[in-house]
Amino acid sequence: MSEQSHLQVPTPPTGISRGNSDSSINNKVQNLPGYTTPVFKGKEEQRAKVQVEVASKVRNVDSF
Repeated sequence: MSEQSHLQVPTPPTGISRGNSDSSINNKVQNLPGYTTPVFKGKEEQRAKVQVEVASKVRNVDSF
């Protein structure tokens, strides 16, 4: 194998472009039916506890 062929940039397969045209590959995940975002049990309770804890720390800092 020669150095020249080793350093060449491969050409993309036919039908794939490298620009921002409509024919370029779209890497976004499509919003297809059947997928649901996971719901974590206890998340709202955890959020409320964290908010109370952070608020108490902010009050303690203000008292210095």
